[in-house]
Amino acid sequence: MKPKPLKVKNLYPEDVFPEITEEEWKRIDELLKKNMGFSLDRVSANICRRVRKRFLEDIKSACEFYLEYFSLPDFLLEDVKSHKVRLSSKLRKELEIMKKKVDEYNEGPYSRLLLKYLLNYNEWLFKLTFKDVLGDEE
Repeated sequence: MKPKPLKVKNLYPEDVFPEITEEEWKRIDELLKKNMGFSLDRVSANICRRVRKRFLEDIKSACEFYLEYFSLPDFLLEDVKSHKVRLSSKLRKELEIMKKKVDEYNEGPYSRLLLKYLLNYNEWLFKLTFKDVLGDEE
């Protein structure tokens, strides 16, 4: 699986799946014990393990994405152009501007500016990778 930025979606919006009351939880637990022979705690623990496993897989993929393109805007832009990585037009334009600035200062007496632009790029890449966690809007 190709590493990718983290996407955190709300698959269960409250307007579609309303909260379960404490009374309903107790009733579910009673029905599970009576009809299935195990408690709600057992079901909950198994669900939590599955959610945790998926969450960790997604975090690992996002970290791999970040590390793959860390300080390498040219590689990311190449993968965007070849459709290996999909970015919105706004994010692609930002990447192209950063890549241009890095290229302009890649040689000569401007190495401090190059470092500055690479740091700006790395911060932008981090925010892109974890935007759903950080709450940044595009």
